[in-house]
Amino acid sequence: MDKNLRIEQILCLQLSGYSAVEIFGMSQASFHRIYSTHENIKASFTTARCILERQERLGILTLPFYHPDFPENLRMIEADCPPLIHLFGNKNLLTREAVAIIGARQADKRGCGAAYKWGMTYARQGKTVVSALALGCDAAAHRGCLDAGGNTVAIVATGLDLTYPKENKSLQELILQNDGLLVSEQIIGVKANSSRLVARNRLQAALSREIVVAQFQYDLHKNMGSKFMQSGLDSMICRKVQAMSS
Repeated sequence: MDKNLRIEQILCLQLSGYSAVEIFGMSQASFHRIYSTHENIKASFTTARCILERQERLGILTLPFYHPDFPENLRMIEADCPPLIHLFGNKNLLTREAVAIIGARQADKRGCGAAYKWGMTYARQGKTVVSALALGCDAAAHRGCLDAGGNTVAIVATGLDLTYPKENKSLQELILQNDGLLVSEQIIGVKANSSRLVARNRLQAALSREIVVAQFQYDLHKNMGSKFMQSGLDSMICRKVQAMSS
């Protein structure tokens, strides 16, 4: 018997409220023991299988933390590593050198211009541009990369059957049309909320060798920076392009 938990078993445990650390340490024997004694686990297992079947029909690939194609940089964040990631698009982008470009959602023209410029610059260097499909700087970074003929990865806080914000639906489609990638730790049907929006920051940080902050509000920059630094990657470089005080 395979020692690793199967994808549907991992999702079952997530749906049942088990933490990442608990899932990482669980054996097949332990899973079968709780499965045989807890009716809620059996119900969650059935739900998990249905969700994964629906995702597969949509073309969504789900990778468990032990899979060879699972990004090693995500494993490096240890307890913060998602047990599963869900991918839609060109998964090969996860193996390329990437730069995260982030910034304010309510950025002004200068901030969006900076994000666009950096997106275009890094794309021309052959690097993958990572951002979060948010309004403002994120969207500008994605567009700059695409306009330079590059590939971009959007780390989102929803299931991959949804778009948040809805205003960026056409941008999301454009990313996929240009051999890009959508990444989420959320299953289909899950909507964005404040905790999920914050949680995705660690994935952007872990998947990127460098972070460019195109623009932020002065009173928010410390919080934004700390969220990205929590991954503790020694190779990470944070370049502050410009700041905006409010």
